[in-house]
Amino acid sequence: TKLTWGSSAMLMASLGPDFSPHLDLEVLYVGQSFGFEGSRTAQDRLQSHSTLQAIHAEALARSPDMDVWLVLVAFEDPYIITAMDPTRPTQTTDAEDDAHIEQVLSTDISLQQEVNLTEAILIRYFDAQYNTMFRHSFPNPAHATYRECYDLDFNSVSVEIETTDIGSRLWSARVAPAWLHIPRFPLHSASERAEMFSLFD
Repeated sequence: TKLTWGSSAMLMASLGPDFSPHLDLEVLYVGQSFGFEGSRTAQDRLQSHSTLQAIHAEALARSPDMDVWLVLVAFEDPYIITAMDPTRPTQTTDAEDDAHIEQVLSTDISLQQEVNLTEAILIRYFDAQYNTMFRHSFPNPAHATYRECYDLDFNSVSVEIETTDIGSRLWSARVAPAWLHIPRFPLHSASERAEMFSLFD
């Protein structure tokens, strides 16, 4: 009688966190499956993904004892955090502050920009070796793929990714294995303005 079937790694992942060091996943590539008006699915994108095929071929040649896993993630709606530093001298009037807040809260960032921004943050954070864009050039106001965030004058951007559900921690040559990763990046240089999240450090 067959009780179960599948890879030993999948079975191990179901046995609890004690086995997690053996199931840590190195992030080699970060990509998106977003198509026109969100029409393309991950399955469509992966049918003929040349980078994925190259990673798989190299992995089989260099590390035949290891598997290539695909981690598909979907992100919830974004939220905005506002903070004020009472120790900094004011540079704008109350009316200008109110107008800026109203503009930010009343302007929706397109889903395409959200996806582009999330991809760029994760590529830069993990320094994914098979990605060519964003590894050393994020953030940059010249990138049109997430220009809306600069137009709204956001201070910083961040993404939260948590992988306890799959029983594996993510890591890279730059980032230690962890169940939860919250990369955050200021969109402006320190000389232009203080990084907002430094208020909470």
